[in-house]
Amino acid sequence: MESKINTYEIPLDEYDGLVRKCCLNWRNWLKTILLKEESLHLGEADAIIVVGSDGKEERHPQSKTEIVLLRKGLEKNKRENSSLQIPNSLPSQILYDEIRLEEVPPPILSYYNNSPKAVYPDLILNSILILGNPKTHLQARIKVIKEMTDDGPIGKRIREELKKQLSSYRTTLSTGFYRGLPVFADGWQYYYENEDPKKLQLGFKMGPLRVVQRRLDILTVEAWKKNLLNDQEIPNLPTNTCDRIDYFCAKGLIKKDFASQLQQAYLWFLREYHRVQEIFKNSDRKKIVGRPYDQTDFEKHKSIVIRFSSLEFSKSFS
Repeated sequence: MESKINTYEIPLDEYDGLVRKCCLNWRNWLKTILLKEESLHLGEADAIIVVGSDGKEERHPQSKTEIVLLRKGLEKNKRENSSLQIPNSLPSQILYDEIRLEEVPPPILSYYNNSPKAVYPDLILNSILILGNPKTHLQARIKVIKEMTDDGPIGKRIREELKKQLSSYRTTLSTGFYRGLPVFADGWQYYYENEDPKKLQLGFKMGPLRVVQRRLDILTVEAWKKNLLNDQEIPNLPTNTCDRIDYFCAKGLIKKDFASQLQQAYLWFLREYHRVQEIFKNSDRKKIVGRPYDQTDFEKHKSIVIRFSSLEFSKSFS
């Protein structure tokens, strides 16, 4: 009798490759569907990107996909009827947003929905182009880095918020609680999605995974401030978290031996996070689900992530 392979038991490196391949297949499918959409009227300078876990190439099917249309160069009198309509054939987990890059004043791309209360430069910085003009996508990524590293009040606000977020995620990593709710404790990881963000319980995402991601955002700023990164380098700046670790290792900002440990730790937490997402996906999605994890592995990988997050901020990051 043919035996089924448990996806979540394969080696971490193989799991990483499998997830990336699934993400690539998903993006190709999205592209095919969008190309068939009659309401899609892209200007020569427009670009459609995916952000979040799709942009990082680590999405589990339970996670929503957010498509962002970067709109540029439209005449004002043509803007009203120019929005992309998401096809009905796309699954319900597809979200859609639109950013008009040439509005006056121009949007702050490090702010989600241009809100100073939602500072997430990671969203556009670590995105992947699906359709449209690659130069527009590149310009958007460069703009984000310029915002993050700016010496003025916007740049300082972004950097301060990144530090606050990292501190919050470190606290979650240490306590297992996020916004007063347990996300992992005593060998169990918890997951629950809700329209009310205060009721979300997203397991390892809000602790170890976010700690690594935010610390890498901070390293991006440090690399720029130290002239290890410039406009010409941005096309080569990876969006995948493990590839970002390799990139900053090559820049001398992460030691080689530690980089390998960090990647393994990140992939372990990602795989365990996907496990509990899978359980929620197959449930009625009306209540919290949980799954046990190996506490020895947890403590080993947790110590590596804590070590990475504890690296002192450089003076250039103020």
